[in-house]
Amino acid sequence: MMAAFVAISLHFPFDAAYAQEVNDQVTINADGIMHWRENDKEITGFGVNYTTPFAHAYRSAKKLGINLKDAIDQDVSHFTRLGLDLYRVHVWDCEISDSLGNLIDNEHLELFDYLLQRLQERNIKAIITPIAYWGNGWPDPDEPTPGFSSKYGKDGCLVDPAAIKAQENYLAQFVNHVNRYTGIAYKNDPSIIAFEVCNEPHHRGEAANVESFVRRMKDAIRSTGCTKPVFYNVTHGINYAEDYYAAGIDGGTFQWYPTGLGFQKELGGNMLPNVDQYQIPFDAVMKKNGSARIVYEFDAADMASSYMYPAMARSFRTAGIQLATHFSYDPTFLAPFNTEYNTHYMNLLYAPRKALSLMICAEVFRQIPLYSDYGHYPDNILFGAFRINYEQDLAEMVTKDKFIYTNHTTTLITNPSELQLIAGWGKSPLVEYSGTGAYFLDKVAEGAWRVEIMPDAIVTDNLFGRNSLEKTRAVLRYERHPIKFHLPGFEDGFAIESVDWRDSLIYFETKGNEVALKPGVYLLMSPAYEKDDSILLESKTKFDWKGISHWPEGSTEPATAYVSARVAPSDKSKGKQPISLFEASTDYLWLNRKWVPDSGLKKNDASGISYLYLILKGLTEVDDENPDATLIADYSMRHYFGDLIAGHEKEVIKKKTLVVNASTFGGGTFPIQVALVMKDGSAFGGLIELYPDVSEYKMKLSDLKKVTPVILPRPYPTFLPYYSVAGYATELDLNQVESLQISVGPGIAKEDWGKTYEFYVRSVVLE
Repeated sequence: MMAAFVAISLHFPFDAAYAQEVNDQVTINADGIMHWRENDKEITGFGVNYTTPFAHAYRSAKKLGINLKDAIDQDVSHFTRLGLDLYRVHVWDCEISDSLGNLIDNEHLELFDYLLQRLQERNIKAIITPIAYWGNGWPDPDEPTPGFSSKYGKDGCLVDPAAIKAQENYLAQFVNHVNRYTGIAYKNDPSIIAFEVCNEPHHRGEAANVESFVRRMKDAIRSTGCTKPVFYNVTHGINYAEDYYAAGIDGGTFQWYPTGLGFQKELGGNMLPNVDQYQIPFDAVMKKNGSARIVYEFDAADMASSYMYPAMARSFRTAGIQLATHFSYDPTFLAPFNTEYNTHYMNLLYAPRKALSLMICAEVFRQIPLYSDYGHYPDNILFGAFRINYEQDLAEMVTKDKFIYTNHTTTLITNPSELQLIAGWGKSPLVEYSGTGAYFLDKVAEGAWRVEIMPDAIVTDNLFGRNSLEKTRAVLRYERHPIKFHLPGFEDGFAIESVDWRDSLIYFETKGNEVALKPGVYLLMSPAYEKDDSILLESKTKFDWKGISHWPEGSTEPATAYVSARVAPSDKSKGKQPISLFEASTDYLWLNRKWVPDSGLKKNDASGISYLYLILKGLTEVDDENPDATLIADYSMRHYFGDLIAGHEKEVIKKKTLVVNASTFGGGTFPIQVALVMKDGSAFGGLIELYPDVSEYKMKLSDLKKVTPVILPRPYPTFLPYYSVAGYATELDLNQVESLQISVGPGIAKEDWGKTYEFYVRSVVLE
């Protein structure tokens, strides 16, 4: 049913600066920093994208018989438990508009209203992007939808006069929409910080037309009397940066996918060099225009580890980012299947360590001052109250009142009696738990804690592959596990009581420090509370004693955990044999590289040997999103072999020679650079000249020199640095090598950049 709206003029020039000065809760200073008007405090916020009211999540809930409002309630409670205070989504305009841009008041919009109200109740602010330009199908085919995006497509929406008019109409109606659950129009809702016009526009053509488009979108929002900051994506087509700001926007939005997207399996190796810094090449343009900065999406895609996110949060703060939202939080009912975006995975119950990492990120945004610079990796793994460790797959935060950790840790707490919150996974000096779910301890009073234990999370198959609702990738188990408490006041034992009655062990006393518990919520009390009424104690506290409500059904049946890494067979008879670092026949699909036409895996008909072949038609290309960038003549590939040499470290350090089996074809010779990359990001390599009639080349490890590694996988947005500056090693350490990099470009003269380079690689081994 079409909602009725008051007609408005889209051509009335609303003075944005005046409106913001007079009315809005947010002010933006000349330095581009957002402040709350009421107290002049700098605004910070960190949270997630979440899509349940729309598209695939909505359809899947219907298929699975899920009550969508219950699902929203459950997931919003997760956000609260993690201390998140920000939300963002690109609204699927195709589902709530017609081709003229009229807003359609349907179940999608009603659920969105409901979600915003629930977020507001939890004091979670929002950034809303009203236009997505996407169809609603992914990962399925698009459904027929009535919206203007469906009619014109993204490209058409950016240039077609009728499409532009429809978007003006839609934006005005959208911000004027009154939330049926709060009774407040979006434009006036104090829980909505700002609007981002549209999701990832790909502008091309004349700068004047781009400026005109952005201005018309901004003016459509302003025409309603909306005084909230209006943001625009400035990372797509950064050659238009001046034009975006000339159109009168208040700030720019950014994204970051430092490990690429769509690898189809879990990435290996240390990716901290990839998030060393978030460099903005048009930073001066932003500062000149007093632009505020928001990250609307980011993720370390195709990674199940937990150490990356706080490093990204640190780099965002260094770059002047005030608000950031991870992409994206999996609705709990979809988390067993990871169908929404298979290259991403995030959920408190099913990915507890990653979720705890986001919890730490929220604290990074609250605690780390804007523009703080902590240098380059590995110097920046310690910053403020935070610590990151790649080899331990650990991120942690220690402050006077909070202790949060994503993996086993031995960090000692100086004054544990002052802690108010412990959130973790595994074992620490204060809590030892053998289950695989997260746990949270909130201090109720001296010697009394609220304890919440999540179910065991077990990954049973490749999270990042070709997923569907028929393929379970992760499960929950509700098993009883031992837990030890080493807390002040508990030296003489404790009493523990099930609050939510999930555990048949309703009440338990011990003189020791250990008890076996099932997932649930408990009240933990020292002997000082022996004569106190626990129910009265609970009633005097501010805590939500119900915990994470509506846990999905689990099982106590055993589940086989999925091992994503390749494991090389252990064979002591091969101590003196070559150690394989890359074998095309088995490792081709594990290469990090840019796909190019006329490349792939082939098998020699005569020998039966497989090899990777590439045909590079020139070494440079113009980036459509950054056409003014300096051309880089390089094509590089990276292969992580750390899992393959695990258990063979003693043999590795005895090797003296790197043997490369490769050759050119199609005639001609040219150099390639072969390098070994260490865990700290340092790389050591050298050039070999490839010939068509030679297939084996030997490089003495002692001859390898320090070289500059390429950041692989390639990050997005594309304006981010091509080369890494991480790592301070001055000589190759075979104890630390974990990746192989092969590059075409080093040693090739500029006048030859446009030539075609044809070659194959069969294997690389250590002898």
